[in-house]
This record gives sequence, C-alpha cells and structure tokens, in this order.
Amino acid sequence: MPKTHALLSVSIASILTVSASCSSSYIPQRNGKIATVMKDGQVGYERNGRFHSHGLLGGGLVDAVRGVPAAESAAKTHRSRSGWGLVSIVGGLVCSTAALSYAIGESYEEEGSGSDQAAIVSLACLGVTMVGTGLVISAVPYRFDAVNIFNDSVQPTGPVYLPGQAPPVVQQPPGSY
Repeated sequence: MPKTHALLSVSIASILTVSASCSSSYIPQRNGKIATVMKDGQVGYERNGRFHSHGLLGGGLVDAVRGVPAAESAAKTHRSRSGWGLVSIVGGLVCSTAALSYAIGESYEEEGSGSDQAAIVSLACLGVTMVGTGLVISAVPYRFDAVNIFNDSVQPTGPVYLPGQAPPVVQQPPGSY
C-alpha cells in the first residue's frame, strides 16, 4: 500500500508541475488584432490587452472575434462542432462500455442470446464516438479561420512591410547601450 501512495503522490506532483509550466510571459502588441496566447495554463486570445480564454468548447473565441460577422460565423461553427463532437464522444463511450458490459454478462449465462446483439450495439456506439472525433477534428480549421478572418479585417496601425522586407535598422551611437 505505501508504494501506491508514493506513486499517487509522484503522479499528482508531476501533473501539477506540468500544468504550472504551461504558460507564457509574452504579451502581444496592442494593434487591434487577435493573438493566440497561453496564460496561466489556458489557451486564449489576446485582443487589445484583453484576454479571452478559449474555454472547453471555444466560447472565448466567439467573444474575441465579436464585431466581424464572417469571423463570428467561423467561431460559432468551431464551437458547435466541438460541442456536438464532445457530446458524441462521451455518449458513444458510455453507450459502448455499457453495451459491452452487458454482452460480457450475457455470455456467462446459459441461454445468453443477447450477447451478440449487445456486442453489435457496442460497435455502433464506438461508431458514434468516431463520428464525434471527426467533428472535433473538423472544428480546428474554423478556429484558425475565425482568427485570420478577424485579423484580415483590422486596419494596420503601423508601417506595413512586404514579405522579404525587414524594418529599418536603427543604429545606436557608440556607448549608448
């Protein structure tokens, strides 16, 4: 039993260490555009100095792109697909586990004719889980689209450099460092 407690303690300490290290101190320029950032271990969006946490299903993205209809539409599609995908994944896994448990229980009985049908239901539920996974995966491009559409709608506030151009280098007088 003491080994179990030690293993549990090490596991919890590892999880806390990893989650505490998921942060960044970078603060993007406040130019009206959205930057994707990590703050206190959460993925979110920085817009004009205000942090919008992404949230479980992406509700923060909808708030961050507010004001640009095309970006809002993409963000809502991302949130919808993420939500329905998560519901399908969890529901499919619960259904599959319950059906598989029933099939195993039926297979031990003498006249267990329901085990084949329960196994088929379990496989169908796994299919629902796969569809949910596909929905979650297909939501990701809409997340990027929402940010990019929003950023493309914002007028630049500073000098614009074409690809391959670099901003001018300002020479410092000697000894002014």
